[in-house]
Amino acid sequence: MLSGANPAGQELPELDSPPLPSFVTVQEGIPVIYGPDSVPTAATRVVHPTNPRAQSLHHSVGQVFIPPHAKLPNHFHAPEETFVVLRGTATLTYTGGSREVKPGDFIYIPPWAEHAFENTGTEEFVFLVVTAPSNP
Repeated sequence: MLSGANPAGQELPELDSPPLPSFVTVQEGIPVIYGPDSVPTAATRVVHPTNPRAQSLHHSVGQVFIPPHAKLPNHFHAPEETFVVLRGTATLTYTGGSREVKPGDFIYIPPWAEHAFENTGTEEFVFLVVTAPSNP
């Protein structure tokens, strides 16, 4: 058995069978088009309740792809999100300002915070998005 940081006094529950990890690639995710005003921006839901290869219960992980000069329009929602920029540069616009984001940046978006991306670079802008709870 692995040892490590378990919450104080928490014991592993009795299970019929041990839960096992899922191993998936972005190509095995569920494709997403956000709406007609976001094309050609697209995403893939990799770990998500709707993906039978990696059905999560309480969060989702996806990858978003924004081509040069394309946008993900301003929007907001109840789930909180964390973005991890993998490739390219973009301007993230949010209530009260905007900021250039680049590879290695982590961005936390609280529930109901307005946000939008515009790819201001010459290469595809790619980032991971972790959402809790998952978006529908």
